[in-house]
Amino acid sequence: MFKAINLIVSMFIYLIGINNILNKSQKLKEEGKIKQRDELLLSEANKWAEMVLNKAGVNLIVKGKENLIDEPCLYVSNHQSNFDIPILVKSVDKMAGFIAKKELGKIPILSKWILEVGSILIDRNNPREALKGIKEGINGLKNGRSLVIFPEGTRSKDGEVLEFKAGSMKLAIKAGVKIIPISINGSTNIMKSGSFKINSGDVFVNILKPIDVSEFSKEEQKSMASYVENLIREDINAQKNK
Repeated sequence: MFKAINLIVSMFIYLIGINNILNKSQKLKEEGKIKQRDELLLSEANKWAEMVLNKAGVNLIVKGKENLIDEPCLYVSNHQSNFDIPILVKSVDKMAGFIAKKELGKIPILSKWILEVGSILIDRNNPREALKGIKEGINGLKNGRSLVIFPEGTRSKDGEVLEFKAGSMKLAIKAGVKIIPISINGSTNIMKSGSFKINSGDVFVNILKPIDVSEFSKEEQKSMASYVENLIREDINAQKNK
């Protein structure tokens, strides 16, 4: 419990100072200095992720960085823990927003940060509003902004990969960008679903080869969610069997 309290206090202190960064980001955006703005936001996101993971005692082991690409894409990952966002920020080390639940938009200051990096907040209980969010994400991808999505829609309680939502890959298909599957293995042990206890430990991240959706037929694209789900599940199972 001490780790959780320590992390909460550290997060609070961090968020107090984040307004200065948000103001700098807005100014750079107004001046049309998008590259400098992205560099600022990425640098701060990495500092935040490193702080969170260090406080939690996470030993991050990342493989497959050679599969990262310098173009807008959809990062697709399984979801085991609340720590998966800082884990992915640190692992990918590239500008990307998250497809996240709208509840995060209610957190003071943090909500501003989430939106500033290009995240899309989705109301999962309102299909019409969720569709608007997806369209916004597609436009963002077309305009060069990468996104991260957890297609299971919720955290896995036991670390097993849950079924990916059927329409989750439409973002990449409609925007014409590549998909980069990412497997996370071990973060469920850092913080169990429904628990506030934080445990130190290893987390393994494997960045798999990019998928060019244009190489698949229209019929094959309809099953893209299952295809990516199986790739990630097989990778995690292979790690467990070593």
